[in-house]
Amino acid sequence: MVSTIYFAYGSNMSSAQLRAWDTAHRCLGAAELRDHRLAFLRRSVRWKAGAADIVYAPGESVWGVLWELPLGARELDLKESAGDAYRRRPVEVHVDGAPVTAMAYEVIDKAPTELQPRREYVQLMVEGAREHGLPSAWLKRLHALFPSKDG
Repeated sequence: MVSTIYFAYGSNMSSAQLRAWDTAHRCLGAAELRDHRLAFLRRSVRWKAGAADIVYAPGESVWGVLWELPLGARELDLKESAGDAYRRRPVEVHVDGAPVTAMAYEVIDKAPTELQPRREYVQLMVEGAREHGLPSAWLKRLHALFPSKDG
């Protein structure tokens, strides 16, 4: 089967998000995008708040989930407003230390400053990170975006 390998670092780390958009998917595991950082440089129309982006940052890393999708996966292009809000971009991620070429979505017109994401959006990111066994240090970074009262 010809497929697209997709690196998700935002709400699409959650299997529930892909199911909600009728996107066929198979998880390939946790992956690390080196020399990048997580940023919130786009105001999402859907969330009415900041949405995740990846930005080149030497020495930093972004953790996410690697998905195998049917070739094209146009449902996600619609969800991510590909060509308008986000563009598809090739990235090299590492899975268990081995390099893998994947596609990621990157914000086209980045805001000059970070925009606060909604708590519900970050919660989807945390759920996806937990679901797929991302490193505990990464989970702590995501939790720090919205510290909870109950820990």
